[in-house]
Amino acid sequence: MVYLLLGDGFEEMEALAPIDLLRRAGIAISSVSLYDDRLTVTGGHGVVFTADVTIRQIANEIPDMVILPGGLGGVKEISASKEALELVQRTFEQNRYVAAICAAPTILQSMGILNGRKATCYPSMQKDLGDSLCPAPLCVDGKLVTAQAAGTAMDFALLLIEFLSGKEKADQVAASIYHIR
Repeated sequence: MVYLLLGDGFEEMEALAPIDLLRRAGIAISSVSLYDDRLTVTGGHGVVFTADVTIRQIANEIPDMVILPGGLGGVKEISASKEALELVQRTFEQNRYVAAICAAPTILQSMGILNGRKATCYPSMQKDLGDSLCPAPLCVDGKLVTAQAAGTAMDFALLLIEFLSGKEKADQVAASIYHIR
């Protein structure tokens, strides 16, 4: 199972591209509201999204991958959620995939997950990654996958498919949407 965390202010493209493309690939992915009392989460551009589950419903699970979309509001909400941070830490400690895009890799930096690892993030925030900075649009370090911004969301999602289901499946999904890789 893959979980994608959603807090109010998330960047819509960075969340919806992975959800859509992973589902096209047949990968089980659930969107997760950070709020115990509601499934609806509002993106940074006003798109209201209904998540599949709440963070409390998956509190003790260890997914195959956890995905953190950017958007400053959403990143702030993830950073403030004890349950979300515990899920990310647990996933990382179990040597499962942790993926983050745009501003979200700064969460990983603040958690210490990037110590001795490379990652990328939104260009104006790259200084926040210090020695961990990989200035490429996409960066892979073991089971840590990061991407720069909304413009890389499709390639980010296809890379996640490649890790979870293989290059052939990622290429099939790319071809089905006429994405040039």
